[in-house]
Amino acid sequence: MSLMLDLVRHADARERAPGTEDIDRRLSALGERQVLRVAERLHERGQLPTLVLCSPARRAQQTLAALGYDIAAVARTEPRIYEASLDDLLDLIAGIQPLASRAMIIGHNPGLQDLLAYLLGPRAPGVGTASHTRIRLPSVPERPLRGSAVLLEHRDA
Repeated sequence: MSLMLDLVRHADARERAPGTEDIDRRLSALGERQVLRVAERLHERGQLPTLVLCSPARRAQQTLAALGYDIAAVARTEPRIYEASLDDLLDLIAGIQPLASRAMIIGHNPGLQDLLAYLLGPRAPGVGTASHTRIRLPSVPERPLRGSAVLLEHRDA
């Protein structure tokens, strides 16, 4: 069975205040509006994930919460998503394959952009804040191969 994977980049965040850590940045007012549009589209489309992995960054956690209970209820925080490399994300996907046929990763750039470029090649869309991309991956092998994904949908906020 293939894996349908939703990739959501956190919504727009406030600038980092002096003396604070990047991981603690909150969504901006724009980001709060962006994520509501993403949530509306996801619920309209249906096919909600049965597993969600979310970065521990505050802005990613706020994005997750705004996507609604149906999504937040199946989520777990995954520390490896924050500042993830391409290899980190490919390893995460390999771990998802045996657990779910529909999953979501809520994360950051450049990791998500690098992942899409690897999986889709030159067809990869840009990953702006609050963008949502749905791809399908074959179930074999578990760790996705370069160019193995099919782009099903992409929307920017």
